Amino acid sequence: MTRQSKTELGIRNLLVIFFLVFAATPLIWLVLTSLKQRQDIFGAVLLFTPTFEAYSRIFSGTGDTVVIGLMNSTRVALFNTLIVLVLAVSAGYPLSRGTFRGRKVILFGVLASRLMPPVVVILPLFLTARHFGVIDQIGTIAVLHAVFSLPLGIWLMKSFYDSVPVSLEEAAFIDGATLFQTLWRVTLPLVRAGITTVGLLAFIFSWNEFLFALVFTQRNARTAPIVLANATYGEAQIFWADMSAVALIMTIPAVIVAVVAQKYLVRGLTSGSVK
Repeated sequence: MTRQSKTELGIRNLLVIFFLVFAATPLIWLVLTSLKQRQDIFGAVLLFTPTFEAYSRIFSGTGDTVVIGLMNSTRVALFNTLIVLVLAVSAGYPLSRGTFRGRKVILFGVLASRLMPPVVVILPLFLTARHFGVIDQIGTIAVLHAVFSLPLGIWLMKSFYDSVPVSLEEAAFIDGATLFQTLWRVTLPLVRAGITTVGLLAFIFSWNEFLFALVFTQRNARTAPIVLANATYGEAQIFWADMSAVALIMTIPAVIVAVVAQKYLVRGLTSGSVK
């Protein structure tokens, strides 16, 4: 290896380390803050006596609220992910393979709906939900999340279907397979990485979403972000350690899902980008 190659490799490694530290610093700071007493929050950075008082407080007294918020977030995220996967997988195929009139109009219409800021439609959606009596329900939040997650899911699934050669499906048809058999046994296994990508993005969006959960929940369906926002303020202070502890606990499920699906996520984000 030449000196120039070694220099380039060293610079590349330094850049990787820099961006890794840059990305990990907020999470490390969150962990350290959750283990500090109040007098150490704005003073000591590393030299302090760790304590789990914040975790003890959030799981005692108001702990039921935190647990219920996490359970509600899980239910909403899973329900939203299921809706998005079923509809995106079903809609992406005809938009990829079909030649019917208006296909491009539908595609750009789906994309245009995603470009609309959610805050623009929050009032009419709230009035509609109140009229039908579905405020403060898990299903309402999940459906609203699906409405704004679905356009991206449809476009991603279309690109993944586009990457599958049509000749493979034609060969299955020649062998006597029906459309459903071809889709189930040939096409869907080849776009498995894309399905995982769409599901993961829908789950993370729903897990972190705040606006709809704030407006459309009151007590029974409050998700973890709302619990975090409501449980961090005292009469004259902000409970930074408690807020950090709740935020860290909220991060764990999303990290676990991302790590488990990492192989399919990386493959899906690359293989679906070209035909």
